[in-house]
Amino acid sequence: MQSPISKKPKEYLQSRGLNYELLELGYNSWQFHHRGKLNKQDLQACINAGLLIIYKGKTPNGSSNYTPFAKDCVIFPLRNKQNQIVSIYGRRTTDETKNKHYYLKDRTGLYPNYPGINTSKLIITEAIIDAATLLQIEEITAEHEVLSSYGTNGLTSEHLQAIKELTQLSEIIFFFDGDQAGN
Repeated sequence: MQSPISKKPKEYLQSRGLNYELLELGYNSWQFHHRGKLNKQDLQACINAGLLIIYKGKTPNGSSNYTPFAKDCVIFPLRNKQNQIVSIYGRRTTDETKNKHYYLKDRTGLYPNYPGINTSKLIITEAIIDAATLLQIEEITAEHEVLSSYGTNGLTSEHLQAIKELTQLSEIIFFFDGDQAGN
């Protein structure tokens, strides 16, 4: 049986030690708006959400063109308190640009989700990929909830509010890189 994920993101995920069969994620090959041509309502919804950015230049035929959000990125869902996907994070799989991290405008939501109300042990990671790595280890997830910050300065008010609501919380472990920023 052929894998449902294409070669480029599969190789990237393997290089990062991530098993796509265990994680909820996607991949933006940046072609979704070309397949079957989006109707005007769906096109506008994608623009409003930030999934498509209107290209400022002119195309040869004078039509509108769009730059896709998070081109060549593995996509991770960000969830609200009701466990609904409300935003996404994209991690570039290629080295074409210095920017490797993409969040939708007006980002909300937490990865992988809000910690359960009865959480007593919480691991806060520096990045979504770190959280995804820990989510694959049953010995960790059996005893700890995992929550990603969005970089060393990315512990948002939404994170803090979610943590404050954990009345059973007895331990927080910060799982950040051992570099200067992580320290």
